[in-house]
Amino acid sequence: YFGVAPVLLYYLPIHWITGSFAFEGSAAMVFGTVGFLAGLALLRRMRSQLLRTPPASWQALGILVWGLATYTLVDCQTATFYTVPILCAFACVTVALALVAEAMQAEAPFLAALLFAGASLGWGLSVASRPHFVLSLPLLGLPVVLLLCREKGNWARGYRLALLGAIILPAAVVGAALAWYNYTRFGSVSEFGFRYQFTGGDQRFITLWNPRLIVPNLLWYSFTDAVYVDYFPFVLQREPMVGFLAWSPFAALAAFFPATLASKRLRQSSLWVSVGGCAWATGCIHLLALSILPIGADRYLADFLPEFTLVALAVSMASFGLLDRLAGVYKAFAHPLLAALAYASLIKLSSLAVARMNSPGLSRHLALLTNAPVGYLQQALGGLKGPAELTVRFQPLPRGKRVPLVTTGMGRDVLFAEGVDEDNIRLGFNHFGNQPLLGTAFRLAPGRTRTLVIDLGGFYPPNTHPYFRGWDSDVADALHRRVTASFDGVSVLSANSEFYSTGVFTTRFGPPYDPTTGGPSAGISVVAVKRKPVPSEAEVTSTGWSGPVRLHLKFPPFDYVRSEPLLSTGSLRAADLIYVTYLGRGRARFGHDSSHVGGVETAEITFDPDAEHTLDIGLGSLEAPENTLPASTPGLRLKFDDRWLMAMARPSHPTHPYQIVFGYNSARLSTAEEAFAGPLLVPEHIQGIVAPATSILGDGPLSASVRFAPFPSAPNEPLVVSGVEGKGDIVFVNYMDKKHIKIGIDHWAVGMKLSDPIEVTPNTVYTVTVSSAAFLPDAESPQWKTLPSHERDSLLSAIRVFVNGKLILEAPWKAYPADDSQISVGVNTIGGSTCSPRFSGAVIEAHRTGLPVGASATRDAGSVGKARL
Repeated sequence: YFGVAPVLLYYLPIHWITGSFAFEGSAAMVFGTVGFLAGLALLRRMRSQLLRTPPASWQALGILVWGLATYTLVDCQTATFYTVPILCAFACVTVALALVAEAMQAEAPFLAALLFAGASLGWGLSVASRPHFVLSLPLLGLPVVLLLCREKGNWARGYRLALLGAIILPAAVVGAALAWYNYTRFGSVSEFGFRYQFTGGDQRFITLWNPRLIVPNLLWYSFTDAVYVDYFPFVLQREPMVGFLAWSPFAALAAFFPATLASKRLRQSSLWVSVGGCAWATGCIHLLALSILPIGADRYLADFLPEFTLVALAVSMASFGLLDRLAGVYKAFAHPLLAALAYASLIKLSSLAVARMNSPGLSRHLALLTNAPVGYLQQALGGLKGPAELTVRFQPLPRGKRVPLVTTGMGRDVLFAEGVDEDNIRLGFNHFGNQPLLGTAFRLAPGRTRTLVIDLGGFYPPNTHPYFRGWDSDVADALHRRVTASFDGVSVLSANSEFYSTGVFTTRFGPPYDPTTGGPSAGISVVAVKRKPVPSEAEVTSTGWSGPVRLHLKFPPFDYVRSEPLLSTGSLRAADLIYVTYLGRGRARFGHDSSHVGGVETAEITFDPDAEHTLDIGLGSLEAPENTLPASTPGLRLKFDDRWLMAMARPSHPTHPYQIVFGYNSARLSTAEEAFAGPLLVPEHIQGIVAPATSILGDGPLSASVRFAPFPSAPNEPLVVSGVEGKGDIVFVNYMDKKHIKIGIDHWAVGMKLSDPIEVTPNTVYTVTVSSAAFLPDAESPQWKTLPSHERDSLLSAIRVFVNGKLILEAPWKAYPADDSQISVGVNTIGGSTCSPRFSGAVIEAHRTGLPVGASATRDAGSVGKARL
């Protein structure tokens, strides 16, 4: 990230030893474990300074707090290049503090100097993980000063230079190395790479140190509390921050560290004063340094919460001696209060760690176990509630004004009414982070009572709730993505969306209260709310879409290159996705991605950004009978504004009507974002969409525009396949390395031939053209017209492959015959063992070039233009 310490301490040694590269998860766990063990050693040393040892039960609770309530376990669950350096810095500082504690107890001056040198090196390496840790580095001087002034007087003064050198030199060497490293890379000793990041914003002009942010950020880092919900994990984060005092109230005990100095024994202990003071000051400095920055994230808590927790544990241990002096009534309340703070911290931060756990199986089992009692209690209190029937009185809304009607997910999922004109309004839905989904306009009758029936996925508990026991998971997913609304029985909004975690107590009905009028805002009032029963599994499966579709589209304004979903079919395990990729203002291409199959894309198209457009989609999963395997032909057909873009054989996955959704990436395929951001995406049923063979499939050699895979899934992948099993031909790509490929021809049961190596450039489109008898008329066909017979016979008797118009491979075999339904691009439809089932690169476009003409047809088939297209 910004420091090299994780590389030096873990990644590089692992690579030297094993020859492989370690994952972030393993690095996070190693650094987290080292910090945890070092903290236990430090606490053991501090315990030795106490006159009274805390009970074993309290020590066990303290170990749990140190392991689970410092936010390091949470960061381990989301191990990335962000969190690894944070955990590395945590380990380095904790080891440094533990070494300081050992140095303060050392009997020999040489050992003390050696331990101080280790502490200096550890703290210096923490700066090589988190640059702002340099602000706390001077604190290392505190224990040395105390040692020189109060401990082992004679030898301490005699080894003064050795002690000072031990505490200064290792950190100075690390600092000098970092300065050289930064200067070599960026020309500045203080530039760690922050301003050179490629992120969502330009980092070069950010003011890093802004004192005006200190107070709001301190409040943000300290008091941002959780949201408490009905279902596992019961405690949820208010994005994007976790307030350390709200989530780990036990850490507040660190503020009472000065009170421990009321004990003469502790006041005279250089170890207690220096280590406790260093840890407390370190946490304060790191918190202040983060608060002055214009950026923040919850993962940063591991920069300072461990130090506060260490000090809080020291305070709690000391309290067992200090509280003996208090009256019985105070002592009776003090220890239960400490325990309550500890348990609250454990429960909240452990729940957050479990919620982020990257183990779906374990997380599901925990959810099933803990949601069961909640579900049975709900049943006893009247059962779950389903769609909401709202009795509403509407008043005209100014054009574009939005008024919330229903909110779920802690206010981040909102169904709203929006003014269209003085006589009409429409409903919309906004999932925070996405663009709003808008419904059709309807006429309002001011002052009249109307009925709205609203169904949102946010109304329902998670799939692990007992109510969904026995449900098909795909059906439950469909219920949880619903966004529907009807106005006096007429559908006015039908869409799909993600929803934030919610509960009964975080769902709100009606506009917000307006203090100026003493009533609901904008004059819209919800008179009554009636909850209907939860839809049954049969009711969910009875809904949906089938057949080819025409989408009426209005694209969002262009801001950056991205892909958005238009149509999803299938389940989470086997899905198909039609998407659009925006390339610039008025420029785009469409694509089809399929689980376990790969993707194809159209050529680039241009459009009017301010106009409405149509996209006709034909796909096997749309048209096949329910729960049957869709045929690969006629396959994928796309027509934009009545202009054909693509028609090719493409397999797709079985689907149910309720799994066909528009403008939403229901399968979470990585090809596209979560939702379509345009203001208009209206589906319309159409008759079967059939591509005219003379326009799309045509005659002559097959030409495909492709991008080769940067990380192929197999050494050999299909490009163009013709024929049938046992009598087919496969033109494939053989990946040699990142920059070189070969093209191969496999003539079933006869032989295989490879081209010479070809140098390729990543992300570059190449045109691969295949000429063979499979794509040409019979020798006797009149289509050859005036082509000389020897040219015709040569074309029919060989398989030739051209790349960007250059002949790179010729095989002396007559291809097996194939009709249009037996030709595929990027898919090994005939099951040949030469290559994998799918091409993992991108097929941009495929067409037939038309019949070769002229005396040099055998050599120029790859450069024939798109005459027929």
